[in-house]
Amino acid sequence: MKFKYYLLLFILICYSSGAKEFIDFVYLKDSTLIKGNIIEQVPNESLTIRDFKKQIHIIKMEDVMLIRTYDLADISLNKRSYFELGASVGTPEWFNLNAVGWYGYLGLGLSGMYWGNDSYGIQGNLKIKISDNYYRCHSISLLLYRTYRRSPISQPTAPYYCDEDISDKHVYCITYNLNYKGFWLEIGPGMNFWLTKNKDGTADNWFPSFAFQIGYVHRFIK
Repeated sequence: MKFKYYLLLFILICYSSGAKEFIDFVYLKDSTLIKGNIIEQVPNESLTIRDFKKQIHIIKMEDVMLIRTYDLADISLNKRSYFELGASVGTPEWFNLNAVGWYGYLGLGLSGMYWGNDSYGIQGNLKIKISDNYYRCHSISLLLYRTYRRSPISQPTAPYYCDEDISDKHVYCITYNLNYKGFWLEIGPGMNFWLTKNKDGTADNWFPSFAFQIGYVHRFIK
């Protein structure tokens, strides 16, 4: 357990000292706004800008109304809507596909993996932004995940894990979420309802649990 907290602290320290990045806003006289990085500028003639989709725009200076340069960390995305897609390791399955839709301050997330009727995990998140910019998004979430296992292998030393045993876990958590330039981390405590079934009966328990995912999730920000 301590390793996970040390990992989180190490990652936050590493990324908090990263170099600044800037973005150019080119406002045209026809009310068009192009966001990207100016890669060439010929005084009084033209400028060339590469946008977020890696497309190149060559613009005549006579069509430019204003040019502004901003630090990416200074541009708030708290009210911006966008999507995230990626993959991670951790709960609810050892490998997960992740999707998040942000609608301003609120987000809905879904993650997990299906390996067949004998093993799968799925997780749903209700997310709330703490702060968001082009570098990173901090958020908290309420989540529920389920893992299902059917064991075909007899384990006589464990009375609830023999042939045809079913392990069905439902976990409720409050988590902290970080997305820093695609690096994605989710971590937080919760409670676990664990139902086990076999031919001799059932058993269920409530006990503390933990949610943890780490991976890469791309933010589709325009």
